[in-house]
Amino acid sequence: MSSLKTKRLLPALAIISLGLFSCEKQPLDSAILDSEVILYSSGEYCSDVYETELIAGKNTVAGAVSVANDEDSLYVTYETTGGWGLDDIKLFVGDIEDLPLNKAGNPKLGQYPIKTSLSGETSYTVALALSSLDETVVVSAFAEVSKNDKDEGAWADGESTSGKSGAMYF
Repeated sequence: MSSLKTKRLLPALAIISLGLFSCEKQPLDSAILDSEVILYSSGEYCSDVYETELIAGKNTVAGAVSVANDEDSLYVTYETTGGWGLDDIKLFVGDIEDLPLNKAGNPKLGQYPIKTSLSGETSYTVALALSSLDETVVVSAFAEVSKNDKDEGAWADGESTSGKSGAMYF
């Protein structure tokens, strides 16, 4: 792992692992519980928010992905900028050993547990019950994004998987 990536990744892991269980309950404005996945509209977090770029294609910044938590849930927010819209998301949050990859190290997006089709939204948040997660997790966030008539696959910037697909996790 490169020194720069290590400097970016270590604070993120600290936030994701230590912040998961260390806060007082904060009020939430609106949450709809659907099994262990909560669709969330707004509220207050009790941890620092970790944010990384959402990279479309090979190097186009199409927005950001952020991670934060309150006492009960971990929130992963996709937010596009520059005229990009979200058409589809696929999200994995869990133990690095469970990240669905093929033998070549490329992601098996069909096996990501959270999948949602969208219609060009510029922001979408998924919340997972902390009780369903290990104390330390990695996040692999993928989106199909579009701008005008251009469609691209986009990954949240982070550490590359061992494959050649451009897939990343943090």
